[in-house]
Amino acid sequence: ASQRQWDKSSWRGVRAQLGLAMGQVTAAELPAGQSEWNSDVPELSILELKDQYLPSEGIFLLRLQGRSSRFATLLMAERLLVDREIRFVVFEYRAERWKKPRDLEATIHYMFNMGYLCFLVTSDDLFPISGILWDSIYERITW
Repeated sequence: ASQRQWDKSSWRGVRAQLGLAMGQVTAAELPAGQSEWNSDVPELSILELKDQYLPSEGIFLLRLQGRSSRFATLLMAERLLVDREIRFVVFEYRAERWKKPRDLEATIHYMFNMGYLCFLVTSDDLFPISGILWDSIYERITW
C-alpha cells in the first residue's frame, strides 16, 4: 500500500468471498475440484461487506471474480448501485455462468440503465460496449 501511496488516500482493501447469503454455498457453485470455500476468508453479501467494513463510505471498486461474478450478485447490490455507493464494478464474464435471461447483454443494459458505462477491458485498451455500442460479438469473446 505504501509503495502505491494507497495508505495516504483512505484506501482499504477487503478480502472476502461474496455469497448471496451467509452459509448458502452449494457444490454446484464451487470451482471444479474444490469441495468448499477457503475458510480463512470470510463469506459476506455485498450489503454485509458495506455495513461491516465501509459503514460511512462508498465502495470505490467492486471486483467480481469467480462464483461471485454473475448477475445475481449485481441484483444483490442494486440499492448500492442506485444510491451510487459503488463507483466502479469490474467483473469477469463466462458464458456458462451468465445465461439468459440475464446473459451478458442483459447485464450490460441493466448497468447502463442504472447509469453505469461498461467497457471490455483488454491488456491494451478499454472498449465501450454500453448503449448503442453493444454488439452480440462481445458474448463470444473470452474475457
